Amino acid sequence: MEVLFFILSYIVFLVLAVTALSRLIKKGILKQGLFVFSFLILAMFTFLLYLNIQEEWVDLDFTSKINSFKEVYSNSQPPSQIVSNDSNLPFIVHENDITRGFESYKEAVIYAQEIQSNVYFLNDSHIVWRYDFQLPLSILLDAPLISQLPELPRGCEVTSLAMFLNYAGVNVNKMVLADEVKKDSTPYQKKGDQVFFGNPYDGFVGDMYNINNPGYGVYHGPIKELAEFYLPNRVIDITGTDFQHILYHVSNGNPVWIISNVTFSKLPENLFETWDTPSGSVKITYKEHSVLVTGFDDDYVYFNDPLANVKNRKIPQRDFVEAWEQMGKQAITFVN
Repeated sequence: MEVLFFILSYIVFLVLAVTALSRLIKKGILKQGLFVFSFLILAMFTFLLYLNIQEEWVDLDFTSKINSFKEVYSNSQPPSQIVSNDSNLPFIVHENDITRGFESYKEAVIYAQEIQSNVYFLNDSHIVWRYDFQLPLSILLDAPLISQLPELPRGCEVTSLAMFLNYAGVNVNKMVLADEVKKDSTPYQKKGDQVFFGNPYDGFVGDMYNINNPGYGVYHGPIKELAEFYLPNRVIDITGTDFQHILYHVSNGNPVWIISNVTFSKLPENLFETWDTPSGSVKITYKEHSVLVTGFDDDYVYFNDPLANVKNRKIPQRDFVEAWEQMGKQAITFVN
């Protein structure tokens, strides 16, 4: 096609040039005619040369782009197999043909909300969050009630875990869990106003059995670790998310273990203090408490309280949420 265009263009131009030259010769101005003819021939060749150079440059540029694309594509996976991040990470979000893995539930949910997708756990058989899910107006689960007293005056976390595991079908008691939960054995010391003690993020701090000895409690990390021993590949840590995620999992039929305080309302700052620990400073309150969330309605949150020994105790939702948020939004649940 390029050669044919070149020939036709040259013929048309030559016909026009000869016609113009013959008219000039008839008028008796041969010199001017030859000059114009030569000029037109030169202009024609210049124009055709320019077109040829442009054509070669475009071909070269296009060819280089194709080769570059081929090189990139040959070194990549087909779109349906592309995996961003580590496919072995526990939380999975699908975006068209791309699968993304996330270390935490919170990160996965944030991303899934942005692209309006679901969050899966370990594989596609466990959906742990649906972007289009609508909460029911109310729900109340029938989880077993276990009292932490008298054996475990500081054992609210493991007792709430016992209720959690019993509901999931695991027959284990609070005393076994109290023995098995990870401990931070750092001894209590106080120099002036500063306390040096263990870190509840690392393990249970102090004495769980005797209220007269120094002690505190344990946070979500060691509890999740122990829960996973009894429910392998089923426990999810939803710490750090909004309270709506607790309601979501409860509405799916799964109670949620949480950290709050004994008043179930926001505490004044003077009830908190900061300890030095081997793994860094930590802010604590001796009002810390753990319960198992079992239900909700428009006004209240319902929970099993191992200290008050009350099944489906209710507290105004706003107060309950503020207390939970103040304690770091700690929560774990499980998948069926």
